[in-house]
Amino acid sequence: MNLIRFINSLSSTAILILFLYGCQKSANDLPIISPANLIEQGYSIDKITESIEYIPLDSGKQLSNIENIKANGDGYWIKTAQGLFRYNKKGKYLNSIGRKGKGADEYIGIWDYEIDEIKNEVYILVHNKVKVYDYSGKYIRQFSTPDQTGFNSFKWFNNHLYYPYEYGFKPLKNLYASTNNNGKSVQQQINGHEKEATFNVQYGHPQLIASNKSLYYWNLLNDTIYSISDNIIKPAYLWSKDQFRVSSNDLSSENNYRAKNSWQIIDFTASNRFFFFQYILLNKKKKVYTIFDRTLNKMQLVSEKRFSDTSLHMNKLDNGPEFYPKYIWNEKNQSKALMWVNAFELKALIQDKAFDVNTSTKLKEKDRLKQLGSQLLDNDNPVLMVINLKR
Repeated sequence: MNLIRFINSLSSTAILILFLYGCQKSANDLPIISPANLIEQGYSIDKITESIEYIPLDSGKQLSNIENIKANGDGYWIKTAQGLFRYNKKGKYLNSIGRKGKGADEYIGIWDYEIDEIKNEVYILVHNKVKVYDYSGKYIRQFSTPDQTGFNSFKWFNNHLYYPYEYGFKPLKNLYASTNNNGKSVQQQINGHEKEATFNVQYGHPQLIASNKSLYYWNLLNDTIYSISDNIIKPAYLWSKDQFRVSSNDLSSENNYRAKNSWQIIDFTASNRFFFFQYILLNKKKKVYTIFDRTLNKMQLVSEKRFSDTSLHMNKLDNGPEFYPKYIWNEKNQSKALMWVNAFELKALIQDKAFDVNTSTKLKEKDRLKQLGSQLLDNDNPVLMVINLKR
């Protein structure tokens, strides 16, 4: 199995990559992030959680493996290999968004998608085109990506679409491009400071992450996380130059890449206060979950396990699955995080003896979860976990 298939098997979400751009702020003034500074006592995620709601998805529309999930005040948007599907707040299936095919109003696949809550439109990225649909799934229009470049991801932020250029076998001329919701070009952010190097390991993945208030651009090959506001890019956080950094030498060959102790990001999400990281240490064969508190500037270990460990770990709130936010949004001034768990996995966890034995902080919620587990069938659609984060 080559490296890319290996990493993709660990997470459908992408590794985030960035390139250094000019700094207007002294590096000494920036908060520093590094696994070397990790607080390793084990951070219980329930410390930042008010409550967890479990929402079984209507099984009338049978879903294959979920690849991506997003939410807003209208409900949940779920991407699988079959297409994009919309559910209401209670998990009831509403409609599909467009359909697969080769027609002008169809898509051959979905590279990424974004939701415009102001215009009630859905943008679907199909490599070098963006197809636009309304919430009911009706096709509206389409436009080309900047320079008709094939992108793997994009972000909708402050009424603009941002497209990060991929990093890998070819040099990187620009960091990202942005357009309005009709495809009119707004900006091309030139790669002004990083050498345009090529490497022998494909390391090109999405580089943009959005929280409610900020859009971030990040580069594992350099030491700065940037924030983007009004098309102005500024340094926001600094990565320590330590043994965990990925270097150009690491990417010169796959052997070097596998032997290095550097951390390989498989997922990165952000709330108004926290950065959530999932990464792997290839030479130690471990998958690690950490959280960075941006108020205290501390990185803390949540959990780590070997690749061979596929079991669900319990959280301490209701003894349900330990959760990692796949999507974070704000609704009525409440920060919410979203993930999913397969019905058969949740059912097995609840039926495990440890579920009854282990202590939870919210007994009523634990009882409700146990009742849900007794109603689930192995072939039911996945169950959403909606986490209300503490303010």
